[in-house]
Amino acid sequence: MARLTGKVALITGAAGGQGTAEAELFVREEAAVVLTDIDAVAGESLATQLNRQGGRALFLRHDVADEAQWREIVAAALAHFGQLHVLVNNAGTIARQGIVDTTLEAWSRTLAVNLTGPMLGMKHCAAAIRDSGGGSIINISSTAGLTAHDDAAYTASKRDAARLTDCASAQC
Repeated sequence: MARLTGKVALITGAAGGQGTAEAELFVREEAAVVLTDIDAVAGESLATQLNRQGGRALFLRHDVADEAQWREIVAAALAHFGQLHVLVNNAGTIARQGIVDTTLEAWSRTLAVNLTGPMLGMKHCAAAIRDSGGGSIINISSTAGLTAHDDAAYTASKRDAARLTDCASAQC
């Protein structure tokens, strides 16, 4: 039996790169997956591919910085699969702007996606995970949060995401 048989995982930023790899791994381990991303074309394509391969995947367009969308995503995941065991807060963005060149718009969006998004995910998924019998919340960070990086907003958001995870784990 695969390690995740009968489990349901919600993976943000699933339409490309690391998120796609995570989705493929969860499906190989026999989890059902709720894939979210702002890229609906790539997300739908991934869900179709995983379903054709025998997986159970649902794609939902989702901006992780929008609290109302988190409520809708969790409700849709529960309506479709009946439970939720894992949240992978993978969605992220980087503006590639140094501190002197950082625009307020880029700063705000980076913090919204990389820090507010994971907070909202934990806030809105924790009860569903608990009510489904327990599980895990996985917040993807970066070594940029441990060392200086040329993108100020990215570095700050990834460092703070790690501290946010510590805070959440102390409360659970």
